[in-house]
Amino acid sequence: MSGQTAQIKFQKNLIITGKIVTKTGLHIGGNKSELKIGGTDSPVITDHNNRPYIPGSSLKGKLRCMFEISEGKLGDGGKVHNCGDPNCPICVIFGSSENKTNGPTRLIVRDAFTDQDVETELKTENMINRLEGKAEHPRTIERVPPGTAFNLEMVYGIYDNGDYDRLKHLFELLRMLEDSYLGGSGSRGYGKVEIRDLSMRVKTLSDYAEGKPGTAITLTGKTELTPSEAVGGLEEILKQLRN
Repeated sequence: MSGQTAQIKFQKNLIITGKIVTKTGLHIGGNKSELKIGGTDSPVITDHNNRPYIPGSSLKGKLRCMFEISEGKLGDGGKVHNCGDPNCPICVIFGSSENKTNGPTRLIVRDAFTDQDVETELKTENMINRLEGKAEHPRTIERVPPGTAFNLEMVYGIYDNGDYDRLKHLFELLRMLEDSYLGGSGSRGYGKVEIRDLSMRVKTLSDYAEGKPGTAITLTGKTELTPSEAVGGLEEILKQLRN
């Protein structure tokens, strides 16, 4: 695996698209200073069309955190792992401020917008005084309802031969995400999602130079995959990606 600047050269991009579908209510907090009618004190983040969306930073941060925990490399006090080792897949894939010889951060995660007109739901929660059995400090939380589909787009860059082998981590993390959560209050049932319809397209330097759309990756004739199918078919995906 390369850690030298001279050997870092752009080879191709893998464009990954799909859907993030909510299975339970999702809350990713927005601006509390812009309270909506109805009195919610914890609104969701919305775009310029007043539709909720999933910021790329939230999704990328969740994937990175799961990776750090699975590798036993979460920093002290929950800080971001940032060793800068050229052989560290976390730092190479997700970025590091400690080592610039790794080349560009391999993974770009776009904001995930929805094409749906979404009517959010309000959920009131209380803290319970366990000695007195009384509800205290009620708060109203706005959530994106189950069944909302967001458009997933990620770009995974290939700059050295090690990037082919590192790709498996991304698909494994997407599969792990389905058994975890996005946003806040995940341990209380919020934020369960399903990743659907993963499609992949390879674009080389010549594709960019000639304005071509790139080459679609297929697996047993399928162009839309689940994360589990991508993990199971990784060898075939890498074979097509290397060509």
